[in-house]
Amino acid sequence: MKEKFDIIVIGAGLSSLMFLVKYVKKHPQQKILLLDKDHDKKNDQTFCVWQGPDIINLTEEFDIQPKKVWGKIMLDFQNRSIKKVMSPYNYKAYDGKKTLSSLLRSCKKNITYKNNCEVVQVKKNGLFYVITKDSSVYSSQTLVDSRHYNNTYDSKEMLYQAFYGSEVEMPTNTFDETTVTLMSFKENKNDIEFTYILPYTKKIALIETTFFAKNPNINDIKLKHEEKLKQYGKYTLLRSEEGILPMGNIKTDKEGSYLKIGISAGMIRPSSGYSMIRIANWINQIEDTELNQQNLSKFRFKSPWLLNWLDKQFLKVCFYRPEMAPELFMSLFSKAKIGSVVRFMADKPTINDVIAVIQALPKKIMIKYLIK
Repeated sequence: MKEKFDIIVIGAGLSSLMFLVKYVKKHPQQKILLLDKDHDKKNDQTFCVWQGPDIINLTEEFDIQPKKVWGKIMLDFQNRSIKKVMSPYNYKAYDGKKTLSSLLRSCKKNITYKNNCEVVQVKKNGLFYVITKDSSVYSSQTLVDSRHYNNTYDSKEMLYQAFYGSEVEMPTNTFDETTVTLMSFKENKNDIEFTYILPYTKKIALIETTFFAKNPNINDIKLKHEEKLKQYGKYTLLRSEEGILPMGNIKTDKEGSYLKIGISAGMIRPSSGYSMIRIANWINQIEDTELNQQNLSKFRFKSPWLLNWLDKQFLKVCFYRPEMAPELFMSLFSKAKIGSVVRFMADKPTINDVIAVIQALPKKIMIKYLIK
């Protein structure tokens, strides 16, 4: 027997849950089904965001609590180091598993939620018919799909952000818990390589080895990461996380019979991998509108064209001249005011911020790849 709904949402990841938390409060009359492949699986991803004036406050909007908040950041390359106090802005880390669980609890009472439901087929014949691995069939007027697959990009200069991280506990005070090491670059002619450190306490930190690469191998990165950790001596491994994210502007559907969200809709910043603020900004624009087949176009995510264009130029340099990337980041954070950089990274720049970012980057190398 087929169960019928107004909306079926496939996937209970970050974009789906953030969307539902806000949407169901405004539209409680709609019957919504959320199908989750396996919400109980290990999910140790860390979500990080820039917060402050003119940037949507995730804690207030979604009732989620950060694991840690920092007011300082640091970058270093060779013998140079840049340290910035971000006030009135800050950098927040959200525990992935706790955040997704909190979001699910917030919307669960207003939807039908089914776990361990792997979708194997979707058919459209007037209604959408969603068939799961256990042969259950659900139908709806409208379909929202957060799965990411078969994406196409608007540039041949494709990179991937690949990372392997370990949350470790040291026997003695080791970390400056007030400062995030945003990028500690290592010289590398073929890829962009850096260490990223989130110090939760003086003894506990998440240490990640990150690559921006054309063809990253997560096993090779893990080996490099384990070698890096040896410098800390004895430690206790609390957990690990890994991932590979596309760094490119996705060609999103302007038409179509269903709504894509998440990575396949371009809800991840190509140059950085940040997604939470981009998702929240999208939701803020559409939550008052009722989702149905007639107004899908209002819900389709439209990434900021100017930021996409700038990211594309930046990624060209990273693709053809990876050894120059540390200089780009060091120049940006040393020359531009931190407020301009933060708002730019958080998808909320003013035109003056954009100008400041452009002026802070090495002009000769940027112009060369602008016309390439």
